[in-house]
Amino acid sequence: MDYDIEADWLLNEYCNFNCGYCFDSADKLKKYKGNVDTQKVVDGFNNTGMRWMIHMSGGEPLFFPNIVNLCSELTKNHFISMNTNLSHKNIYEFAQRINPEKVRFIHCSLHIQERERLKLVQDFIEKYHYLREKGF
Repeated sequence: MDYDIEADWLLNEYCNFNCGYCFDSADKLKKYKGNVDTQKVVDGFNNTGMRWMIHMSGGEPLFFPNIVNLCSELTKNHFISMNTNLSHKNIYEFAQRINPEKVRFIHCSLHIQERERLKLVQDFIEKYHYLREKGF
């Protein structure tokens, strides 16, 4: 991947899991309720004249408002990567719309105890395989 600069972007502090080892629990964290001007964010990166590798994390970044549209716009000129627990259903839309050649990596955190508690182990496996099938 040919990029000039890398950024780590903490998109939110919200996570829908409640892992015992985490520094914050889901019941203490609030979902981002504001509006995000996707074009303003994208223009901010584009107007630097550099090609970025933007690493997104949280909390759970897939809960960020309009995340798939944001990633779609960013990957027109830049590269992205992401830390995710794969719990949000919009990972399917992400995999359909985002060019895997523009994604450096997707770090998928299993959090097995929480997944077992919520009966979401198979959900993780299915989403992981879907991403693989789409070239991620």
